[in-house]
Amino acid sequence: MLRVLIADDEERICQLILALGEWQRLGLEVVGTAQNGPDALQLLRTLTPDILITDIRMPGFDGLKVLEEARRELPGLEVIVISGYAQFDYAQTAIRFGVGEYLLKPINRNALNHSLEKMVAQLNQRMQRETDIESMLETQQDDRGQLRRRLAADLLAGRMEAQDADSLSRTYHFIAAQAGYQLLLLKIDFDTDHFSEPSQGIVQRRGV
Repeated sequence: MLRVLIADDEERICQLILALGEWQRLGLEVVGTAQNGPDALQLLRTLTPDILITDIRMPGFDGLKVLEEARRELPGLEVIVISGYAQFDYAQTAIRFGVGEYLLKPINRNALNHSLEKMVAQLNQRMQRETDIESMLETQQDDRGQLRRRLAADLLAGRMEAQDADSLSRTYHFIAAQAGYQLLLLKIDFDTDHFSEPSQGIVQRRGV
């Protein structure tokens, strides 16, 4: 589940947010609450939530200071700012720190859950993109390994068609950075029963 931290100097506001949020439906878990800026920042560091709901005005230092510090340490954090102050300068500064939503007190159930839904959608999209990128890189790495193993096999079998650096790169994904190379083929005969798995892995290491 995605993790949520709530920060407001009024305990009753924290409790109200806890009561209004549709946490289970949205796949969210509130992992902590804080009533001042220093505590909020400490919880951000220790709990590493995915979403922060924070007030503008808090003792110690305000919510904007919390946002400034949090952005340095948790760049992927999604933020909902709540405040009883409608001045434009607060909203403008909050937006500068990457705030996704800005809600005014008194807190409205529908508005809060709508903002949370947007945060969840954005986080899920980001995680899906990261997963897709990781999968693509793993596939790409596997493909490169196969091509380089094919290079060694083609060299040994005398069937290599690539004749220059460009064709080596296109055909085998091998970057020829020097004028010439030497190929060393090492064959080791050993009884696997006498070697540990890590040792066998070193001997059997694949790739060129």
